[in-house]
Amino acid sequence: MRPATPVNDDEPTRVSRVAAFALVFATVVVAYVAFREGAGFLPLPHNITKLLLWLVIPLAVLIVQTRGDVGAALSEMGFRRLRVSALLPGLAALLAAGGALIAQGASLPSNFDVAALALSAIVAPLAEELLFRGYLVNGLVASGLGPVRAFVVGGLLFGLAHLGNVWHADPSTMVLEVTITAAGGMLFGWTMLRFEGAVVAAMAFHAGLNLPWDAFGVDSTAIGGAAGNVARAAGIAAGILTVLLLTRRPKLR
Repeated sequence: MRPATPVNDDEPTRVSRVAAFALVFATVVVAYVAFREGAGFLPLPHNITKLLLWLVIPLAVLIVQTRGDVGAALSEMGFRRLRVSALLPGLAALLAAGGALIAQGASLPSNFDVAALALSAIVAPLAEELLFRGYLVNGLVASGLGPVRAFVVGGLLFGLAHLGNVWHADPSTMVLEVTITAAGGMLFGWTMLRFEGAVVAAMAFHAGLNLPWDAFGVDSTAIGGAAGNVARAAGIAAGILTVLLLTRRPKLR
């Protein structure tokens, strides 16, 4: 008699993890392409369109996955119990980076536009954190990738997504833009996971760094000059220290 073929009990789990992993990537790609290709068709400001698309598309996928449970879908996307402490790393980054720029002699431009600043330094980071941290990183963790690999992969994809900002620049500028934004994405992903997957923590940290950068007109890209990078380093250091003081190392599966 031929021996029975051994049954691999892990196979269904492995298949489901690969499927979940693939769905997360596909959704991010669809949302990104929808914004890049379709933003001009909606009569809304550029970053408002980004926010709407990068909220609605992944949330719709999660609602289907949770069989219509909107609350569960929002939780999966990082809208979890709001802790005021999750806002503090962003505030620390804002004060440190802004203070460093002022100490170096920076001043606000004469044509300072509050509405434009809100769109670029607040709305845009909210949209990016919804898609690349709230949905992508949390989704990768849920698919079994592991928290460290999840925020590293999420950060790398975030960096590549910024190629559109410097598409016609020289190769060194493209590499710098991708490297800096990828590192930022990893930082925001790490921050979110320290706050148990709450996307508001990543949003606050991202906006806290972007606000002084855009308000003082440091650079239209993420590269900047010496003064801007000194200020950014100060903001990142202050934000990381605040995260470490306020959180414990998460025990995530």
